[in-house]
Amino acid sequence: TARPASDGDRLWEIIGDIARAIMYLSALVAAGVAFFLAFIHDQADDRWRLVPFVRIGSFLAVVGAVGIVMSQAALLTGNGAGAITDTKVLRDVLTDNLGWSLAMLMIGLAAVHLSTDITKKVVAQSLALYGGLVVTVSFAVWGHASELTPTALSLVADAVHVTAAALWLGGIVGLLMVLRMRSASTVRSTALIIGRFSRMAFWTVLALAIAGLTLTLTGSNASLQSLFTTTWGQLVL
Repeated sequence: TARPASDGDRLWEIIGDIARAIMYLSALVAAGVAFFLAFIHDQADDRWRLVPFVRIGSFLAVVGAVGIVMSQAALLTGNGAGAITDTKVLRDVLTDNLGWSLAMLMIGLAAVHLSTDITKKVVAQSLALYGGLVVTVSFAVWGHASELTPTALSLVADAVHVTAAALWLGGIVGLLMVLRMRSASTVRSTALIIGRFSRMAFWTVLALAIAGLTLTLTGSNASLQSLFTTTWGQLVL
């Protein structure tokens, strides 16, 4: 049932936007740094200085997810944060793809978190890789890509876009920390890490560009003219 908007709704819209930003940024950092530790880092002892980025990022992503659910429940009912205690309201909020998205996010975050505790390299790499993919795909399940056509192409492009962003963002964080912590005596191993990062960075930026272009085309109904004649298109350009 439709109900008049209120100042409280505007507040919860802002809270929802903030929670979404926290969830996205924290989850991308957690997944990206986990990949960096598993595939790019040389496994020296300073890796433990990077582990908190994964663990704190995972925790903040969960906090952001809770904030999103609370804001959606408040906006749906107008009853504020207390609406989340109503199981019917909670079920209505999670019925949309948001429920599947958050379930996937929690599973992926648990996997990348666990990857930092595993000493066996193959297992740690598997958890970091597949857990990170589950995290990034979860964003495509609930979002603008699911409303674009063709839906399958948009979802794949969005998943690739977010995955590339996570690898790049996590890689930048990891690389900056390594360069800050390493001394001149470890220049050879540091150079190896930089080389690995550079190769990954090239392919992720390429994937980011292709996926972004694909989403731009599906978002404009494959109309190149709309890129030049609409405000949206001009902002993209």
